[in-house]
Amino acid sequence: MHHRSKLVLAVGALLLATPALSSCGFNLATDRINTVQHGGTNRDASVDLLAVVIVSATDGSGTLSGRIVNSSEDATELSAVTALDDESVSTGEIASVEVPSGAAVAMADLGDGVRVEGDFAAGDIIDLTFEFTNGEQVEVEVPVVRECGYYADLDSAPTVGEGGPAEPSESAGESASPSGDEPSTEPTDEAAEETDASSCETEAAEAH
Repeated sequence: MHHRSKLVLAVGALLLATPALSSCGFNLATDRINTVQHGGTNRDASVDLLAVVIVSATDGSGTLSGRIVNSSEDATELSAVTALDDESVSTGEIASVEVPSGAAVAMADLGDGVRVEGDFAAGDIIDLTFEFTNGEQVEVEVPVVRECGYYADLDSAPTVGEGGPAEPSESAGESASPSGDEPSTEPTDEAAEETDASSCETEAAEAH
Protein backbone atom coordinates (compact mmCIF):
# COMPACT_ATOMS: atom_id res chain seq x y z
CA MET A 1 0.00 0.00 0.00
CA HIS A 2 2.84 2.33 0.87
CA HIS A 3 4.54 1.58 -2.47
CA ARG A 4 1.31 2.30 -4.33
CA SER A 5 0.94 5.72 -2.68
CA LYS A 6 4.43 6.70 -3.77
CA LEU A 7 3.63 5.69 -7.35
CA VAL A 8 0.45 7.78 -7.40
CA LEU A 9 2.30 10.80 -6.02
CA ALA A 10 5.06 10.43 -8.63
CA VAL A 11 2.57 10.26 -11.52
CA GLY A 12 0.69 13.28 -10.17
CA ALA A 13 3.88 15.33 -9.93
CA LEU A 14 4.80 14.41 -13.51
CA LEU A 15 1.40 15.51 -14.82
CA LEU A 16 1.65 18.82 -12.99
CA ALA A 17 5.10 19.45 -14.41
CA THR A 18 4.14 18.72 -18.03
CA PRO A 19 2.46 22.12 -18.79
CA ALA A 20 5.38 23.95 -17.25
CA LEU A 21 7.88 22.00 -19.32
CA SER A 22 5.93 22.50 -22.55
CA SER A 23 5.73 26.26 -21.96
CA CYS A 24 9.49 26.57 -21.65
CA GLY A 25 10.38 26.00 -25.28
CA PHE A 26 7.33 26.08 -27.54
CA ASN A 27 5.37 28.96 -29.08
CA LEU A 28 7.20 31.63 -27.11
CA ALA A 29 6.00 35.21 -27.61
CA THR A 30 9.56 36.21 -28.47
CA ASP A 31 9.58 33.66 -31.31
CA ARG A 32 6.52 35.17 -32.97
CA ILE A 33 6.63 38.09 -35.44
CA ASN A 34 5.63 41.31 -33.71
CA THR A 35 4.61 43.96 -36.26
CA VAL A 36 4.76 47.38 -34.62
CA GLN A 37 4.76 49.87 -37.47
CA HIS A 38 2.63 52.35 -39.33
CA GLY A 39 1.38 51.11 -42.69
CA GLY A 40 -0.21 48.07 -44.27
CA THR A 41 1.51 44.70 -43.90
CA ASN A 42 0.82 41.26 -45.37
CA ARG A 43 3.01 38.21 -44.68
CA ASP A 44 0.60 35.55 -45.96
CA ALA A 45 2.35 34.88 -49.30
CA SER A 46 5.95 34.06 -50.19
CA VAL A 47 6.40 37.76 -51.00
CA ASP A 48 5.89 39.98 -47.93
CA LEU A 49 4.76 43.60 -48.09
CA LEU A 50 5.78 45.66 -45.08
CA ALA A 51 4.79 49.14 -43.81
CA VAL A 52 3.08 50.15 -47.06
CA VAL A 53 1.65 53.69 -47.18
CA ILE A 54 0.75 56.27 -49.81
CA VAL A 55 2.63 59.49 -49.06
CA SER A 56 0.44 62.35 -50.30
CA ALA A 57 1.35 66.03 -50.65
CA THR A 58 -2.02 66.88 -52.22
CA ASP A 59 -5.41 65.19 -52.20
CA GLY A 60 -5.87 62.65 -54.98
CA SER A 61 -2.21 61.87 -55.56
CA GLY A 62 0.66 60.20 -53.74
CA THR A 63 3.73 57.97 -53.86
CA LEU A 64 3.87 54.36 -52.66
CA SER A 65 6.28 53.75 -49.79
CA GLY A 66 7.13 50.44 -48.13
CA ARG A 67 9.25 47.32 -48.55
CA ILE A 68 8.97 44.19 -50.66
CA VAL A 69 10.58 41.12 -49.07
CA ASN A 70 10.97 38.04 -51.28
CA SER A 71 10.88 34.90 -49.14
CA SER A 72 10.37 32.58 -52.12
CA GLU A 73 13.07 30.46 -53.76
CA ASP A 74 13.02 32.43 -57.03
CA ALA A 75 13.45 36.07 -57.97
CA THR A 76 10.32 38.09 -58.75
CA GLU A 77 9.20 41.58 -59.80
CA LEU A 78 6.28 43.83 -58.94
CA SER A 79 4.25 43.98 -62.15
CA ALA A 80 1.03 45.80 -61.23
CA VAL A 81 -0.84 47.57 -58.44
CA THR A 82 -4.63 47.79 -58.60
CA ALA A 83 -7.36 48.96 -56.25
CA LEU A 84 -10.07 46.58 -55.10
CA ASP A 85 -13.54 47.70 -56.22
CA ASP A 86 -12.31 51.23 -57.01
CA GLU A 87 -11.78 52.02 -60.67
CA SER A 88 -10.97 55.66 -59.87
CA VAL A 89 -7.55 54.69 -58.49
CA SER A 90 -4.73 54.31 -61.01
CA THR A 91 -0.96 53.87 -60.78
CA GLY A 92 1.92 55.12 -62.85
CA GLU A 93 4.51 53.03 -64.61
CA ILE A 94 6.24 50.40 -62.45
CA ALA A 95 9.91 49.97 -63.28
CA SER A 96 11.12 46.42 -63.90
CA VAL A 97 13.23 45.81 -60.80
CA GLU A 98 14.10 42.26 -59.76
CA VAL A 99 13.74 41.27 -56.11
CA PRO A 100 16.15 38.35 -55.58
CA SER A 101 15.25 35.40 -53.40
CA GLY A 102 15.80 36.26 -49.75
CA ALA A 103 16.22 39.98 -50.50
CA ALA A 104 14.22 43.15 -49.87
CA VAL A 105 13.61 46.19 -52.06
CA ALA A 106 12.14 49.56 -51.08
CA MET A 107 9.26 50.71 -53.28
CA ALA A 108 11.02 54.07 -53.63
CA ASP A 109 13.80 52.19 -55.47
CA LEU A 110 11.45 50.90 -58.18
CA GLY A 111 12.72 53.33 -60.80
CA ASP A 112 11.71 56.81 -59.65
CA GLY A 113 8.93 55.41 -57.48
CA VAL A 114 5.29 54.47 -58.09
CA ARG A 115 2.65 57.20 -58.36
CA VAL A 116 -0.94 56.53 -57.22
CA GLU A 117 -3.79 58.83 -58.24
CA GLY A 118 -7.49 58.71 -57.41
CA ASP A 119 -10.24 59.92 -55.12
CA PHE A 120 -8.47 59.85 -51.76
CA ALA A 121 -6.96 62.08 -49.10
CA ALA A 122 -4.71 61.78 -46.05
CA GLY A 123 -6.40 59.61 -43.44
CA ASP A 124 -8.08 57.30 -45.96
CA ILE A 125 -7.30 53.61 -46.31
CA ILE A 126 -7.21 52.03 -49.77
CA ASP A 127 -7.37 48.29 -50.47
CA LEU A 128 -4.62 47.60 -53.00
CA THR A 129 -3.63 44.38 -54.76
CA PHE A 130 0.05 43.94 -55.61
CA GLU A 131 0.72 41.53 -58.46
CA PHE A 132 4.09 39.84 -58.96
CA THR A 133 5.66 38.05 -61.91
CA ASN A 134 5.73 34.79 -59.95
CA GLY A 135 1.92 34.77 -60.12
CA GLU A 136 1.23 35.86 -56.56
CA GLN A 137 -1.29 38.56 -55.69
CA VAL A 138 -0.98 40.21 -52.29
CA GLU A 139 -3.78 42.36 -50.86
CA VAL A 140 -2.92 45.16 -48.43
CA GLU A 141 -4.95 47.83 -46.64
CA VAL A 142 -2.82 50.90 -47.37
CA PRO A 143 -3.24 54.11 -45.34
CA VAL A 144 -2.75 57.53 -46.94
CA VAL A 145 -0.41 59.79 -44.95
CA ARG A 146 0.58 63.42 -45.37
CA GLU A 147 3.99 64.26 -46.81
CA CYS A 148 5.44 65.76 -43.65
CA GLY A 149 7.45 64.86 -40.57
CA TYR A 150 8.63 61.27 -40.90
CA TYR A 151 7.39 61.19 -44.52
CA ALA A 152 8.79 64.58 -45.61
CA ASP A 153 9.93 64.79 -49.27
CA LEU A 154 8.76 61.23 -50.06
CA ASP A 155 5.98 62.15 -52.52
CA SER A 156 8.30 62.33 -55.53
CA ALA A 157 7.22 59.66 -58.03
CA PRO A 158 6.45 60.69 -61.64
CA THR A 159 2.83 61.54 -62.35
CA VAL A 160 0.64 58.90 -63.97
CA GLY A 161 1.28 58.76 -67.72
CA GLU A 162 4.54 60.69 -67.56
CA GLY A 163 8.07 59.34 -67.44
CA GLY A 164 9.70 62.48 -66.15
CA PRO A 165 10.09 63.55 -62.54
CA ALA A 166 7.02 64.56 -60.64
CA GLU A 167 6.29 68.21 -60.00
CA PRO A 168 7.77 69.36 -56.68
CA SER A 169 5.19 69.29 -53.94
CA GLU A 170 4.03 72.40 -52.13
CA SER A 171 5.12 71.02 -48.78
CA ALA A 172 8.63 70.38 -50.09
CA GLY A 173 8.86 73.98 -51.30
CA GLU A 174 7.63 75.34 -48.00
CA SER A 175 10.13 73.30 -45.99
CA ALA A 176 13.13 74.31 -48.11
CA SER A 177 15.84 76.34 -46.40
CA PRO A 178 15.78 80.10 -47.04
CA SER A 179 17.71 81.33 -50.09
CA GLY A 180 19.54 84.59 -50.63
CA ASP A 181 16.48 86.20 -52.28
CA GLU A 182 14.71 89.16 -50.76
CA PRO A 183 12.09 88.13 -48.20
CA SER A 184 8.48 88.27 -49.34
CA THR A 185 6.45 91.29 -48.35
CA GLU A 186 3.20 89.32 -48.44
CA PRO A 187 1.54 88.99 -45.02
CA THR A 188 1.62 85.55 -43.44
CA ASP A 189 -0.68 83.86 -40.96
CA GLU A 190 1.80 82.63 -38.33
CA ALA A 191 -0.94 80.96 -36.28
CA ALA A 192 -1.99 78.86 -39.29
CA GLU A 193 1.63 77.93 -40.04
CA GLU A 194 2.18 76.81 -36.44
CA THR A 195 -1.02 74.75 -36.56
CA ASP A 196 0.11 73.00 -39.75
CA ALA A 197 3.53 72.27 -38.25
CA SER A 198 1.98 70.93 -35.05
CA SER A 199 -0.39 68.69 -37.01
CA CYS A 200 2.48 67.36 -39.06
CA GLU A 201 4.56 66.61 -35.97
CA THR A 202 1.60 64.84 -34.38
CA GLU A 203 1.15 62.58 -37.40
CA ALA A 204 4.85 61.82 -37.46
CA ALA A 205 4.79 60.86 -33.78
CA GLU A 206 1.75 58.61 -34.33
CA ALA A 207 3.61 56.90 -37.17
CA HIS A 208 6.03 55.50 -34.62
